[in-house]
Amino acid sequence: MGNPNCIHDILGTVWIFMNDKSALYWKKQDEEKTALLLVSEKLASIQQPKDLFQVVFELLQPTFKFDQAVVVLYNEELTHSKHLFHFDPRAEAPDRDQFYKKLMAEELPIEDSIYQEIVEAEEPKIISWMYLNDNYGHTVGVQSARSFGFKELLFMPMSFAGKRIGSFEFLSKTQNRFSQNKLLLYQNIGNQMAGAISNLIANEKVARAMEEIQQLNHRLKQHNDYLEEEVAHHYNAEGMISESFVMKNVLQNVKLVGKTDTTVLIIGESGTGKELIARAIHKVSNRSDKTLIKINCATLPAQLIESELFGHEKGAFTGAVQQRIGKFELAVGGTLFLDEIGELPLDLQAKLLRVLQEREIERLGGNEVIKTDVRIISATNRNLLEEVEKGNFRSDLYYRLNVFPIALPPLRERKEEVEHLAFHFLKKNSKKLGKPLKGISKNALKKLQSYDWPGNIRELEHVIERSAILTTTSQIEQVHLPSTQLTNNMNENSDLVTLAENEKQHILKALKHTNGKVSGYGGAAELLEIKPTTLEYRMKKLGIRKKYS
Repeated sequence: MGNPNCIHDILGTVWIFMNDKSALYWKKQDEEKTALLLVSEKLASIQQPKDLFQVVFELLQPTFKFDQAVVVLYNEELTHSKHLFHFDPRAEAPDRDQFYKKLMAEELPIEDSIYQEIVEAEEPKIISWMYLNDNYGHTVGVQSARSFGFKELLFMPMSFAGKRIGSFEFLSKTQNRFSQNKLLLYQNIGNQMAGAISNLIANEKVARAMEEIQQLNHRLKQHNDYLEEEVAHHYNAEGMISESFVMKNVLQNVKLVGKTDTTVLIIGESGTGKELIARAIHKVSNRSDKTLIKINCATLPAQLIESELFGHEKGAFTGAVQQRIGKFELAVGGTLFLDEIGELPLDLQAKLLRVLQEREIERLGGNEVIKTDVRIISATNRNLLEEVEKGNFRSDLYYRLNVFPIALPPLRERKEEVEHLAFHFLKKNSKKLGKPLKGISKNALKKLQSYDWPGNIRELEHVIERSAILTTTSQIEQVHLPSTQLTNNMNENSDLVTLAENEKQHILKALKHTNGKVSGYGGAAELLEIKPTTLEYRMKKLGIRKKYS
């Protein structure tokens, strides 16, 4: 027999060992309960994802010793899953602002994946990597995680308001890290996380809704600003005069094409009423309850046209202090009128062509593709076919825009309309100036009929306004044609010259008359009754310098 004292010593040692182990067990249980209580308290107050990071790594990771943690959400139908947060404790402190990574932009099917088991599970599941690889190694999620070296995974189903919303997962590179005896504890953690994640999603939806409201308010303000500007410069489409056969034919074409969504190209000299025709097309179209947005490609610097057309994101370039909605977005459902399309730079012609082909845009500095439903009407005073031959205009864009061309004749080819237009502008200016103007003398009408109107209808309107201001009687006795003197001076030279030289000399005389002033009040553009941008283009083409002594 052995020594009784020895047996007593052994039993005593075993008892002490068991007591120590029991003490360690209960100590461990207390730590886990304390951790769970702290987690519950912290998760209840979470407002931002970074707070979730703090809870997971400062409270859960030291207790459960996992290597990574993942939050996976399921869609409403429980058919697809998406990795939402990926927590990595190895991240350095400076990187903690980047507390989660979006692993996958697209959702992955639940069917025939490990998540089919988790969706149907009543309690947390501890699964070995071997089991996962053998049974679901063909799925995208397992294939992408194969190189991480995980040995064991703990899946804690997350349910909220009685509905399964996803799973919270611990991943370990050590086997037997997680215990079957702690399934209830794991489930409590999963439930706590479900509540926190639901709150985060709700907060994110509210924040997104607020951002969308702010964007809509900003867009509405831009829209209102644009409409106010348009109202201030509105050219009444109902004031069109159509006494001539050629104009009646134009208006008939307006009615025919207006009911369609066909792209229209309006061609005509400056001042012939191209914008008026564009408004008439929009007014008779199925889009008339939406907005007609206008952009003049000749009046904006090349570097700003792209932003005006497509918009830009905040910070897209120096000075972009906030997001700007472009004209294509403002005109959604309506019509976009691109005036002076021949002035559009070649690089922007390519982008416009893409919009016409794909019906989508991207803001400057953004990567979001925005679908657009806009009817395009463009106008030009240039011969675009000649510009195509010179390489100044893309042929593919030309044929995209020239689906239904409408040519506006100059006023000198429809002189029968001069009298009717003159009385229309007289009535308009009588109201504008507060003068009771009754008519125009026969002598004045004769001068109007005999004039060649290089500035077309716009020039006629300005002449009537100027004459209305200067008249001291109830009717216009004299009309003031500013370019008559210039024309007479040119006629003194009977030598025939080319049209280009003739035009050059005409502009030079106008510049000399205005002491080299091109635009503004009293400038050559006003004298010649053409737009300053058109005059500057002609000067550049004819080699006329801007400054004169």
